[in-house]
Amino acid sequence: MGTRTALDQLRTRVVGKVTALVMAAPNRRDEFEQFPMTVVRTLAVHAHLRRITFHAPEFAWWRTSGADEYFGLLMPRGGELVMPEVERVSVRAAMARLPEAIRPDLRWYTVRALRPEEAEIDVDFVLHDGDSAHGPGSTWAAAAEVGAVAGFRACGSAYRDRPATASRLLVADETALPALSAILESAPADRVLAFVELPDESYAAPVPAGVELVFRGADRPGDHVLRAVAAAPVEDVDHAWVCGESGLATSVRRHLVGERGVDRRRIAFSGYWKVGQART
Repeated sequence: MGTRTALDQLRTRVVGKVTALVMAAPNRRDEFEQFPMTVVRTLAVHAHLRRITFHAPEFAWWRTSGADEYFGLLMPRGGELVMPEVERVSVRAAMARLPEAIRPDLRWYTVRALRPEEAEIDVDFVLHDGDSAHGPGSTWAAAAEVGAVAGFRACGSAYRDRPATASRLLVADETALPALSAILESAPADRVLAFVELPDESYAAPVPAGVELVFRGADRPGDHVLRAVAAAPVEDVDHAWVCGESGLATSVRRHLVGERGVDRRRIAFSGYWKVGQART
């Protein structure tokens, strides 16, 4: 288990204060659990989305910090899983000490559902056929079978619960759709505007009622959903959550702050991936 030292805690407080000036403060952990987990079920939700269910005894007591909880998935490179040493809070520093031949791949994913009574989590993986940015996470998920072992490294979440009376704006692409769906399932849907931009209709997974889908086709990520947000009544939004491709997240945030007058401290945003680079 990775525990914050006094120096880590001081750094976190400083970073937290700076972050709070420019965006909505995320949910932070004091401890970062790390343990192996085993694939117990797989499900093809649709052509581009595969749900994998993992089991680990630790999931019986582990809890998420927020609806869009994300974690580090440690994937073995063709052999047995070698977990990095639990070193303070830096999993990447610990992994760098492992020999390249046994070092696992690391990518970040959303906990789609947690079932403590069964000690299980569901994770939805977007699969991109023929995508040049097809990374090790999608490759591993496409081939994973029951019995496969991977590592779990707890991280944190960006979405904070709000009163049912609060006006919320949620914007995502296909990679952030699992997190958006989990958010909508965890809280009342009153006064919520939700938009999801997908590559095309083949990516259209079941989504909660009230979510507006837009399709970008061959256009740049973010262009179509930005137009949808620009046409929506968002001036009085109490909280905005914008996640997905890096350009999408930053352009929507820029629009909300610069053109719609939304306080930047009310906006949580994150770039899950970037065009032309491997999805991380």
